[in-house]
Amino acid sequence: MSQDGYELDVTLTGHSGTITTLQFSPDCKFLASGSNHGVLLVFSTSSWRPLKRLIDVSPITTIVWHDTERYLLLCGCESGDLHFLNFTKSSVRLLPLRSHSSCDQQQEISTDSTSRFDGPIRSLSFSPATPTLAVGYGEEVSITGMTFNPYGLDKSERLLPNPPPKLQSPAGGPPQLVAMSLHFLRKGNQLVVTYLNYDIVCWDLSAMSVVGRIAPPPCSIGRSAISRDCNTMVTSNLVDGVDWYSLSSLKLISSSKVPISKGSSVSSLAFIDSNSDNAIVVGGLSGQAYILDRKTFNVRQELNHNGVYAL
Repeated sequence: MSQDGYELDVTLTGHSGTITTLQFSPDCKFLASGSNHGVLLVFSTSSWRPLKRLIDVSPITTIVWHDTERYLLLCGCESGDLHFLNFTKSSVRLLPLRSHSSCDQQQEISTDSTSRFDGPIRSLSFSPATPTLAVGYGEEVSITGMTFNPYGLDKSERLLPNPPPKLQSPAGGPPQLVAMSLHFLRKGNQLVVTYLNYDIVCWDLSAMSVVGRIAPPPCSIGRSAISRDCNTMVTSNLVDGVDWYSLSSLKLISSSKVPISKGSSVSSLAFIDSNSDNAIVVGGLSGQAYILDRKTFNVRQELNHNGVYAL
C-alpha cells in the first residue's frame, strides 16, 4: 500500500471461469483461489506463479486454511464434496478420512481425500484453539472433531440444532437456514453463524445451545467477516452496503453504503488486519471492489482492476 492507497501490483491468470473464493495461507506464502468451473489454484506469493491445481466436477464455493497444521487446505464444492489437501511447494498429499460419525445423517466417506455432504457447501471454519472443523452445507451446520495422525484424519461429527425463530421478518428474501459464514471465537468453544436472510447466532458448542443473537436491520443478510480480535463483525446486507456489529454488545455499530452498480450487491468481504492499515475490503458481482475505513465506516478507495471480484 502506498501513501495514495492500494495499487494494482500483479494480475494472476489460470482460471477460465469466475473466481468465487480467495484465501491466503496463515503465513501468507500461498494464495488459494477457486472458480465456478471447479478449478482450485494455489499460487506462490513470492513468484505469483501457480504451484498446484485441483479440478472438481462442480463449482468451488469456499476454501479455508488450517491455522496450525502447516499447509492443510480444505476446499468445499457446490456438489457437497469437501477436499482435504496437505502440501508443500514440492508435493501434494491427499489425506484419507476415517469416519466415526454417530449422527443420523451419515456422510458418504470415500477412501481418498474427499468427504461428501448432503448439500452444497457454503462455508468452512477451523477452530483456532481446538481440533474442530465447522461445515455449513444445505441447511445444516456440521461440527466435526478432527485428530491428525501420520495416515490421515480421524473425525467425529455432530449437527447444530436449528436456531430459534427469527426475531424479525426481513425486507429482502424469505429467511433461510443456509449458513453463509462461520466464525469460531478465540477459545474455540463458541461459533458465530450468519444465516442467509435470518439472524446472526452465537452457539456454545459444549451445550449445543444459543448464547447470543443479533437481529439485523429489516433487510437481507449475506456473508460476513470477523476481525482478528473477534470484537467486530461486518455483514453484507445484499442491498446497498454492509452493516457493522459489536460482538461484545451484540449491537449494530454503523451501516455503510457502498456504490455497487444497480442490480448487484456486496457478495464478498474481508478484514485487513495489519499494522499499516485498519480497514475492510468488499467486492460485488459487478466487478467493483472498495476499501472501507474501519474508524469512519466510509468508503476510502475504489480498487482499480477489471473483471468479477472475489475475496
